[in-house]
Amino acid sequence: MDNKFKKFPFDDLNRFEKEFGRMIREFSPQRFFAMQDSQISPAVDIYETNDNFIIYVEIAGLADDDISVTATSTEITVSGIRRRPNIPGIIGVHQLEVETGRFKRTLNLSSPVDPATTSSVYEKGCLLIRAPKKTSNRIEVEIKD
Repeated sequence: MDNKFKKFPFDDLNRFEKEFGRMIREFSPQRFFAMQDSQISPAVDIYETNDNFIIYVEIAGLADDDISVTATSTEITVSGIRRRPNIPGIIGVHQLEVETGRFKRTLNLSSPVDPATTSSVYEKGCLLIRAPKKTSNRIEVEIKD
């Protein structure tokens, strides 16, 4: 694991955070009532560079037109629906772990972005959103004598 991307400098806290997230996902209502479609919560990573926020959303098994991305100057919302596959001839179900249904994640950003130039690409089951930071309109005003 690359240490420069750790959220916390303490190894034990980082492992606990990861494990706790996995436990919460495994105890979701979809696991207990898998045949019912309900809201799912895809995993999201948010990275920041000097110029952009990069948002990485894990949403495998969707068509492009099943995904919607909206942006404001302070937040990005990803929503859509993952449908259960239509498989003819099924006579029984032995295991259902793939969550289906609607999802919506609204991500608050720590500094303003330019929604007009925000872009996204969906490939290999992941959505990559690039939200350029809004440049400050603030200028230094010279004081003349």
